Amino acid sequence: MKNLILTTALLFSISLSSFSQSDSTEQLNTQMSKIVKLDKEELPANRNKIEVVLFSFNVQPDGTIKVLDMNYSNEKIKKALMNKLSKAVLENKSVSSKVHYFKVLFKKL
Repeated sequence: MKNLILTTALLFSISLSSFSQSDSTEQLNTQMSKIVKLDKEELPANRNKIEVVLFSFNVQPDGTIKVLDMNYSNEKIKKALMNKLSKAVLENKSVSSKVHYFKVLFKKL
């Protein structure tokens, strides 16, 4: 079980202009949780027990994700995550001018 990877996504997602949860925010969180999951093959073999990626983004009118800023603990995980985010297209209900923050933890069990 040492090689099992548990991806814990969506510790928080906060909108700058509002702290209230709405249906669209919950849908966005659900969609993002599915996007940021990485398979074991996508993760580097020489990683720490816990790796973190924190990024801010907004959703463009066409549903694509525009990453505004990113902090990370592992360059290879950052690149794998950016690759997934660049290909993702969200549903129209998630489109807004808000800036969102997302934190992803990758835990090695």
